Amino acid sequence: MARRIVWAEFQGQLDDIHGRNPQGVATLLRKIGAAVSLLAERPQGRPGRVAGTYEKSVPGLPSVVAYELDDTTPDDPALVVL
Repeated sequence: MARRIVWAEFQGQLDDIHGRNPQGVATLLRKIGAAVSLLAERPQGRPGRVAGTYEKSVPGLPSVVAYELDDTTPDDPALVVL
């Protein structure tokens, strides 16, 4: 079962990128979205710099997705993109 995806603080980062490269945002969203969808199916990655988080590089981008796993509701686990 795939985890529910929660985009916690991602919008602010997108706004910053859009200001620098409006055309690149669509490509960025597609690649990050694909990586996050895979993480929701099968979380993997290295321990993050902040306790309780994980990091996974995004194929084709010089970017890393930081996330945490929220299992507080066992019937509805989430992957929270930070």
